[in-house]
Amino acid sequence: MTRILDLFYNDGTRRREMLFDKEAAANAPPFREQGLPGSEITLAEALKPQGYHTMHIGKWHLGNAPEFIPNAQGFDESVMLESGLFLPEDSPEAVNAKLPFDPIDQFLWARMQYATSCNASEWFEPKGYLTDFYTDEAVKAIEANRNRPFFLYLAHWAVHTPLQASKADYDALSEIEDERLRVYAAMIRALDRSVGRVLQALKDNGLDESTLVIFSSDNGAPGYIGLPDVNKPYRGWKLTYFEGGIRVPLFARWPGKSRSVPGAILPGQRATGDGYLL
Repeated sequence: MTRILDLFYNDGTRRREMLFDKEAAANAPPFREQGLPGSEITLAEALKPQGYHTMHIGKWHLGNAPEFIPNAQGFDESVMLESGLFLPEDSPEAVNAKLPFDPIDQFLWARMQYATSCNASEWFEPKGYLTDFYTDEAVKAIEANRNRPFFLYLAHWAVHTPLQASKADYDALSEIEDERLRVYAAMIRALDRSVGRVLQALKDNGLDESTLVIFSSDNGAPGYIGLPDVNKPYRGWKLTYFEGGIRVPLFARWPGKSRSVPGAILPGQRATGDGYLL
């Protein structure tokens, strides 16, 4: 990936070249041979011996070879993101916001497909807008496992480039004049709807009081999408150690426990990995 970006970015038009360790990149193992070692213990592997049915939906990015995929890392079931489009590029239900100034975006639009897989199956096109499809699968998973302990890792691809919204969400935000910002906001709208649907599914199945729900993100918004205020008031972006890059929401909801366990409401900052200790 670094070598490819070097070709796009270091094209002679930039004030500063992108620097990377060319020797390390040349000596790195093939991409397919890179991933999470099986010796690492995932949260799914820690929960399975306790009787939990474990499920993964969405982004993985911890390796695509058979020994790295979710099914080899403690998950009983997996619906996995295989590329990166939220809808086919030419779909009448999609509104695309391409970034002609960004080499990463050019690479993504040229290579990405609208594809997912189920338990290491052949790739297939999901039904509908990707965020809604993953939400549909999450609701089904909750309903199917309501009578036994389960762990569901729902890793949405949203919000991520390539910026691509559903037309319905885009049309609902007509008050936003900037087209790129409107697409970005529409993608957030779909994610917000997903959270609501998951919580409602837990309530409909009588599980909302006894289920711990954790919501977080992997990083702040990037600085290469042409939206300078998306991390405001924090400085910096994804790929930096400024607060705009690493300070993200971390919410935990457990109604049946949080009202009775001393210290359950914790002020201050935490790391996402702290969830492993709960």
